[in-house]
This record gives sequence, structure tokens and C-alpha cells, in this order.
Amino acid sequence: GTNLDALIKSTASPGSAASVALVISNKAAAGGLQKAEAAGIPTKVIDHRQYGSREEFDNAVDKVLEEFSIEFVCLAGFMRILSGPFVRKWNGECGHL
Repeated sequence: GTNLDALIKSTASPGSAASVALVISNKAAAGGLQKAEAAGIPTKVIDHRQYGSREEFDNAVDKVLEEFSIEFVCLAGFMRILSGPFVRKWNGECGHL
């Protein structure tokens, strides 16, 4: 949650060209979800255990990112390994903290 706190604070500062538009977690109990909700940021839980493969999970994440018109993905505390196709699609639009 501390990475998300820093992102929310940084993007809320005057002059920031970025905003946190969505927080996704694969764990419903992740503390960052409550922090995002408290800041008025939409959240989604996508439980990886509901998918038969890494690619299916990544496709579900990608679909939500597209639905929210996300332009840049920041993997702040997201500890799952992402599939090659997902990483290639978001190459240049993805960073990790």
C-alpha cells in the first residue's frame, strides 16, 4: 500500500500530468483497494484462481484496462508474473515499482 500512497499523493499534486485512474488487485483483501476507494479511485478485483491459465487471467486484466481506457500500467506491488503477450501489448506503457 505504500507505493500506492506515494502514487496517489504524487499525482494529486499541482502540475502532475498523471492520475491514478484504476487500481486492480488479484486479492480482495489487498490494503491498496481500500486506500484507492478512500481516494475516490475505482477498483477491481480479478482473482487469478478463477482462470485456467496465466494468459486467461492476463486477458481479463487487459479487458478491464481497456474498459477504463488506461494508457499506462504501473505495477505497484503487483507480484504476479505476467504473460509474454500481455507484456508485449503494454510494452512502453508499463512500469514497475
